[in-house]
Amino acid sequence: MENTGKKVNSFVKQVVARLTGDDNEVVAQKVARKAMSAMEGQVAALKAQLVDDEQRVEDAIVTGK
Repeated sequence: MENTGKKVNSFVKQVVARLTGDDNEVVAQKVARKAMSAMEGQVAALKAQLVDDEQRVEDAIVTGK
């Protein structure tokens, strides 16, 4: 899981930013992790839809419709 390392790195950056008082960086890292999670969710949904579509094609070939 490549993204897990990125999330941990982002969290570490957020903690360091909080400790150094860089509020903008704290917000930026939190937003970046939320955006990555949202994108990963969309990719997962599209992959699931692709599998469903493949099944429909296979069913259509088998039934001749």
